[in-house]
Amino acid sequence: MNHEEETFTMLDEFGTEREATILNVVEINNQEYVVYSISKNEEEESIFASKIIKDASGNEDVIPITDEEEKRIVFDAIRDIINDLD
Repeated sequence: MNHEEETFTMLDEFGTEREATILNVVEINNQEYVVYSISKNEEEESIFASKIIKDASGNEDVIPITDEEEKRIVFDAIRDIINDLD
């Protein structure tokens, strides 16, 4: 995944490829996360955040956040960013 890209392709929970639109990349506690949206249909989008990891070659990949405490911290930080924009 390249941070300059505006979209990336990922698999949803059903194994279907979906195009995700990158909204922001944030660093929290020395870990990068990508905040992105996926359109469910023409009128509805869902917002997600995933962890960015690097493999041994330096290639980046996006993985789900599985730890509930980590999830809370990330979404609290995202909410703060959104509130600062208002």
